[in-house]
Amino acid sequence: QKKTKLIMTNISLPFKNSKKCILAVDDDEDDLHTLKEMLLKQGYKVITAKNGQEALAVYLDKKPNLVIMDDMMPIVGGLEATAQIQKINRGKFTPVVVMVSSNEMSSIDEVYSTGAIEFVRKPLNWHVLLNVVEHALKLVEYEASLLDLQHKLTYTQELAKVVYWEWTVQTDRLFTSPLGCKMFGIAHLENPTMKQCLDNIIPKDLPIVFEALENAKIGEGALHLTYRIKNQQGETIHIDSLADCQYDDSGVLIGMKGSAQDITRLHKAEQLIAHQEKFDLLTNLPNRRYFNKLLQEFLEQEEHPGLSAVVVLDIDQFKKTNDTLGQHNGDILLKNVALRLKNVTRKEDIVARQGSDEFAILIKFAKDKNELIQSTQRVFNDLARAFMIESKELFFSFSMGVCEINEFSKTSNQLVAHANVARTSAKSAGGNQLQFYQQSMNAESQKYLMLENDLRSALKRKQIEVYYQPQVDAKSHKLTGFEALARWNHPTEGLVSPVVFIPMAEATGLIVEIGQFVLETAVAEVESWDKLGFKNLHIGINLSPRQFVDKSLVERIQKVLNNTSLDNKYIDLEITESLMVGNAEHHVIVLNKLKDLGISLLVDDFGTGYSSLSYLQKFPIDTLKVDQSFVRNLDTKEGKGIVNAILAMVEALNLGVIVEGVENESDINFFKNKNAQSFQGFYFGKPLPAKETRQILANFMARDK
Repeated sequence: QKKTKLIMTNISLPFKNSKKCILAVDDDEDDLHTLKEMLLKQGYKVITAKNGQEALAVYLDKKPNLVIMDDMMPIVGGLEATAQIQKINRGKFTPVVVMVSSNEMSSIDEVYSTGAIEFVRKPLNWHVLLNVVEHALKLVEYEASLLDLQHKLTYTQELAKVVYWEWTVQTDRLFTSPLGCKMFGIAHLENPTMKQCLDNIIPKDLPIVFEALENAKIGEGALHLTYRIKNQQGETIHIDSLADCQYDDSGVLIGMKGSAQDITRLHKAEQLIAHQEKFDLLTNLPNRRYFNKLLQEFLEQEEHPGLSAVVVLDIDQFKKTNDTLGQHNGDILLKNVALRLKNVTRKEDIVARQGSDEFAILIKFAKDKNELIQSTQRVFNDLARAFMIESKELFFSFSMGVCEINEFSKTSNQLVAHANVARTSAKSAGGNQLQFYQQSMNAESQKYLMLENDLRSALKRKQIEVYYQPQVDAKSHKLTGFEALARWNHPTEGLVSPVVFIPMAEATGLIVEIGQFVLETAVAEVESWDKLGFKNLHIGINLSPRQFVDKSLVERIQKVLNNTSLDNKYIDLEITESLMVGNAEHHVIVLNKLKDLGISLLVDDFGTGYSSLSYLQKFPIDTLKVDQSFVRNLDTKEGKGIVNAILAMVEALNLGVIVEGVENESDINFFKNKNAQSFQGFYFGKPLPAKETRQILANFMARDK
């Protein structure tokens, strides 16, 4: 056919300058030039090609927004090139407008079959062409927006793992997305069947699905069910499905459509929540509530052959241990305790964590009392072995209480309560013990609880007093100072042993207030003695590890020092050896701040704790106090060897030494010609109240004159 020439006319349509790129394709150079000029005049960017083959190359390189293509060109025609562009795009919308010279309808149908969006006839009506161009470019924007929404929807569905599906009953065809096929455990087919999906459902869940299908057949308009599918990777997927049913005029089910969501993560989260309601997060042992439930279920069994019992145990002075080691290492210790308890008990026994450092064990069906004792002793002995904390072997003591299941202790509450009474009795006896519950223990337990309750108000009621024990020069035996010691003068019990109330104060946190009271009282008392003429006396004051948790410790001590006329160098703050282990970096910072105040720092009861000798060089320590337990063993070769080793080490570190527990002449004679600076012990005086201590002061001063 003869091609119709394009004629340029002076037309300017009110289209917005969009800067869109248009590919104009025509083998007639004059027509191509005319078309280009017209499009440029309207503000479009125009690129050109002279045939279909060239047009394909330019299209791939420049990616224009619109193609205007002549239908009849050599090499590759316009219609063939249009079809190729659609294949290249793989569904992405790029409009092609074809310029045709023929009026035959078959030719127009052929244009649309290639994927062209529109056609225009030659000779061109420029108004028509430009309107077609504007319309086509708007379609590009709409299509891009639609694709963006589709991508967002697909992303959201993939993120939420939700898919749409349709099922046609007559053909058994299931329509869904690739994600849906993956979810249902079937290969991505164009027309998968419902049967293929049902074949992958976990057999135990098939009755639920078949029942839902039967309900749909008898008129159930909507369905909601949850089931499990085994996917192609062998994983179990939990699916929650919603469906609407379609029926024909006679009420016969013809299809369904609905959604399916992969709720595997939700199911796992629910399982985790259910697990955490029953089990302790740190140790993965049953928690207190679940242990009580298991214990009650055990008690409700009809037969209980043999002898069973409940054991309750905890770590002695765990609060102190946790403060000194640090919470992280404290947690490691608790996990190791849990592991040992599981390993040392039988499979049928139940081990639980009751909270903090408290654990419980249900020992089932021991043959007799002897086997029960052996079982509890085995637990106790295993816990006595060293624990590895930060590559160090550390030893801890435990208090254990055991209550047998019998006529006096037969409910879960009674058993746990009585085991706790036995444990409290073991702890009040010094700890590191295992005790079986006896009815007589209840009275002792009540007494202990009452004491603990009374301690909370002891400071306010001025029942806490400060006693002073003399310290003397090891060579001349002249008085050098005192150690301030807290004493509790109970209104009905009299003087309560520090072995009893100090652990109570540590456990309850009252030791912080008591420690501050002792500091303020002792400094004020020594200041009053100084004004009476008793000069240059040191005063040793104990600091609890619990006080180091208090961020205002340094400020509290600074305030006391600011309010006294005593020289700070006569104030000796005594820390426990265990403070050197755990959170050492923090403690070094605090101790250096205290040293900057001009006071002295002592390590009390050296050798009885963790023996962390490597820390002595890091901590700003002035003096070590040799514990009285070593002095008591000076009559043995081993005892002498230990003390000599400590003295040699202290001398090498250039530290001072105070020897505690000096009670007789033989103790004094042992330390002659050794590098001990001071003695403290009953030989030179017991701890006494301030009033009686003044008389001791007078006696020492009179003797020294």
